[in-house]
Amino acid sequence: MLRLFQRPGSPFWYIRGTFAGQTINATTKKRDKGDARRFAREFETKLARSADQKCHAATFQDAAALYLEAHCTAPQWRANIERLCAVIGDRLLTDIRQHVLVDAANALCPDSRPSSKNCNVFAPAAAVLHCASENDLCPHIKVKRLREKKPEPRAMRKEDAARLIAAADGKLKLLLVFLFAQGWRISDTLRLQWADINFTEGKVRYHISKTDEWLTMPLNLAVLDMLREEDQPLVGRVFPWRDRRSLHRQLKPLCRRAGVFFTPHMARHSFATWLNADGASMKEIMEAGAWRDFRSVMRYVNIDERRVRATINRIRFK
Repeated sequence: MLRLFQRPGSPFWYIRGTFAGQTINATTKKRDKGDARRFAREFETKLARSADQKCHAATFQDAAALYLEAHCTAPQWRANIERLCAVIGDRLLTDIRQHVLVDAANALCPDSRPSSKNCNVFAPAAAVLHCASENDLCPHIKVKRLREKKPEPRAMRKEDAARLIAAADGKLKLLLVFLFAQGWRISDTLRLQWADINFTEGKVRYHISKTDEWLTMPLNLAVLDMLREEDQPLVGRVFPWRDRRSLHRQLKPLCRRAGVFFTPHMARHSFATWLNADGASMKEIMEAGAWRDFRSVMRYVNIDERRVRATINRIRFK
């Protein structure tokens, strides 16, 4: 039996329980409880139909529809799945093998790097196939991602970041300080609302679109002071840019004036690298930057040669 519940900080109703031997934990994407009840009934009907299907009859399109019904996905993730369906949607799940996904990746991302193909094709395909297996539409299908070149951290030197910030003013200066001091992704930063800032407690509540999570985090004191100095009506979005493209139109001339190369995501790399150089533990960096695992943090951290040298020189033979 499925039951409705709400998660702290989320306006949506969720469903949880077991149905036909399956464990269900999904969002209804509904704010009204009555709408959520109707969604749950329709969802149970679809699950019942899926349970009655034979494995050989289900297609990738069927599995994708079930996955999208059961998960609250980011728009880009949903778009990737829909593009996949346009290429392999009519393929039977039992006919999908590694070469089918490789062909799909080459068709959808012909000139892209392996990392882009993994992100836009193999990862969403694996999620859909895993969901299909959990719901008995097919046996488990292992998806092997393409081998990627190990990413190199792109942290800035503190003096270059300081020069960039000094060359900016107004909202652009506030944005740069925020990115370097909080370590957020640029898309999440641009969506920040004044209503999510608690000046009394020095905290901010924000939505991490990549994982569809809401977190409440402390604000850096420098950021908090700059936000308090804002004299405009504190309503709506904190930053005026609607997307990264509109931001880059102002950011590029600033970088030329400051004589530095910078992209907003470099601030997140810098955030992790600077904390690491200052002696913060991996656990502390994970919590401060809202990373989910140790490996994710390591992708962002530059090795501090001075600390490594001091560490290895602790070994003495005299």
